[in-house]
Amino acid sequence: AADDSTPTANPVSFNTEDPAKFALRGLNHLQQHLRSGVTFVRDMNGRKQAEVGLRDAIDQGIVIGPHYIISRQCLCMTGGHGSNTGMECDGPDACRRAAREQIKYGADLIKIMASGGMMSPGMEASSPQLTEEEMRAAIEEAHKAGKKTATHAHSAAAIKCAIRAGIDSVDFCGRGEGECGRFKPFGSRARRPAPPSSRDSARKAAGSPVHPARRRDRPPP
Repeated sequence: AADDSTPTANPVSFNTEDPAKFALRGLNHLQQHLRSGVTFVRDMNGRKQAEVGLRDAIDQGIVIGPHYIISRQCLCMTGGHGSNTGMECDGPDACRRAAREQIKYGADLIKIMASGGMMSPGMEASSPQLTEEEMRAAIEEAHKAGKKTATHAHSAAAIKCAIRAGIDSVDFCGRGEGECGRFKPFGSRARRPAPPSSRDSARKAAGSPVHPARRRDRPPP
């Protein structure tokens, strides 16, 4: 019988798995999500470019899956959280170019790493990483192309930087020092404070928040 539970996987294996097997695993996970009632999945950091073909195959009706939008590679500072799979960029010009490259090769939205993360050994998760100026350059480029943006951010300092830079959504807010609910004056159009249990979400396959069904070309506001 098909497994209808929410899929989980070992993130370490993603770095070494054959791209074809990786894509098939991704399809299996998306179909598990669909069977469990999830109709929209947002992929917040792709690997091996497999997510591009997988999204297109779903859109073209080649395979069955939920509505699925992708960020391709996340944007991160050199040596920062996500640097093992993301695109490293330092300085506003490099971040602008990185955003353009993700869009060029099929990203539906741009994912930006504003802070460290718990899955990076020896890294302080609450430490700010990309600067406000670097994030603003990438965000402006995404908005010019009609794309939404999202950021990985744990600390209040990183969240504030991202919101001042114009980010569309904030994921995790894991260490916001109780300030997550007071960020609206900075101009955020959306925020997504997460419960403490979301700190384990990076261990779940797809690793993406889910929303009511939407067309792929109309990501969450």
